[in-house]
Amino acid sequence: MVSMNTQLDEIVLFYAEESLLIQVSEWICTPMMLSLSLVSSCSSFSVVEAMNKAEYAIIDATVHPKQAMDVLQLALPLIERDRLAVYTELTHEGLELFVRARGVKFLIGPMSNTEWEGVFLLPNRQNTG
Repeated sequence: MVSMNTQLDEIVLFYAEESLLIQVSEWICTPMMLSLSLVSSCSSFSVVEAMNKAEYAIIDATVHPKQAMDVLQLALPLIERDRLAVYTELTHEGLELFVRARGVKFLIGPMSNTEWEGVFLLPNRQNTG
């Protein structure tokens, strides 16, 4: 579980499809001082730039599993593994094994707000409903 503790935390979403974007947007719509950044490029520069600002990163592999695996490889040296996850709503051969073998969370969606809470576990929301 990740504990975010800065004033303005940025969650970076790579290749976010509509479903993931809606889920995360709804989850962070409370006044929690969170920022959401969307990245749709897997160039080294884009990944490094996004990861430099990221408190947490989610790579959506639902539609683009190959690109998601590429981004994961680029992101691994730039962020702690517990601050990185790969999300999908579809089964892709080899994806889960690829992700889990690297020690990264593998999220299967769609997910509820309670499930997102468990992924992020923000200290200022632990005791609120």
